[in-house]
Amino acid sequence: LNALDTPSPLEPGGADALSLAKSVAGTDPVRVLEFRRNEAGDIIGEVYNSENVSLNEELMKAGLAWYYEPDAPNNPYYRELNTAAVQEKRGLWENETPRPPWETIPRDTAK
Repeated sequence: LNALDTPSPLEPGGADALSLAKSVAGTDPVRVLEFRRNEAGDIIGEVYNSENVSLNEELMKAGLAWYYEPDAPNNPYYRELNTAAVQEKRGLWENETPRPPWETIPRDTAK
């Protein structure tokens, strides 16, 4: 997902992020707006459901993802969503200060 990173399903908040992703994506096909491919060839992009709702944006609004500035340095909107989630203690920030995956595992396996 472009501009953000989510916890793995086994990390705090990971099950909630996965549940929201399933809820937004539903069972219909999704559309992916590709921004680039990483070294492994994985698509890094924005995911939209059949109603044109952005999964990336919904995860950020819920506070279930970290803003990852190296992916999108010119995306102040996601930076603002992340800041609001932290200040309002939503999602990952409800009870603690979570460590983003790029601080705990090597970057090439964090997504």
